[in-house]
Amino acid sequence: MAAENDDVRSASRALRDAAAAFSRALGQTVAEASVVAGRELADELRQATKDLNDAAVRLGVDPTETRRSPKAERTRADLLDAARRVFAEKGYEGASVGDVAAAAGYTKGAVYANFGSKEELFLELAKELTGLDAAFAQPVPGEDVRTAFGAHAASDESVRGTLLGLELYLYAIRHAEARADLSPLVVQAYDGLAALVHRAQSGDDGLQPTRRERDTMLGLVAVHTFGAVLAPLLPDPDDARGAVTRLVDRLLAD
Repeated sequence: MAAENDDVRSASRALRDAAAAFSRALGQTVAEASVVAGRELADELRQATKDLNDAAVRLGVDPTETRRSPKAERTRADLLDAARRVFAEKGYEGASVGDVAAAAGYTKGAVYANFGSKEELFLELAKELTGLDAAFAQPVPGEDVRTAFGAHAASDESVRGTLLGLELYLYAIRHAEARADLSPLVVQAYDGLAALVHRAQSGDDGLQPTRRERDTMLGLVAVHTFGAVLAPLLPDPDDARGAVTRLVDRLLAD
């Protein structure tokens, strides 16, 4: 059974890589008829990949799971780190695979070998970003919700994270086909942040956040987000930090 699982996983990854490689090759074709036919074949390859992945799941196998060497893990981590910087600086639409590869010190082939496409790389960052939101929602000794939402609004790290978050929403708006994958990630992150507000206002970890607490959470996120965007534009970033802190206090006191 273990050997069969490995075969399914390997075949699934190989077929997915082939589909991605073929899709990239479409951009290099000249004849329009070839492009149309190629796109139809690429669609069939993607459907075959999905069917094989579904079969793997039914066997209890994660088709995306691979056994990477420490060097491969390091390469992947370097590419993700570079992608965070590049997408925050240039946005999804403005950034290219070559930009990410250059920022990480690798070739474009390294990006395609690890992620298949710019879209796959960005969606992996989206999963990571919403995972950070969930971690952010966990209690930190010595730090309350006012500090979490207020004091960090003008930091460089907060600005970069905010820009990436905004890119995630813009991507979902511009690419309706990706919303089915992105919506659960956003819901997970917002549920965690609502739980953070609930703990801060009630001191209870067990109950579900109320509608009022969810509304408060949305207000806190909006204030934190705009504060992070506004801070670099003001002569003194502390002006934004102070305004955010005062607004956070008002929202939590309501």
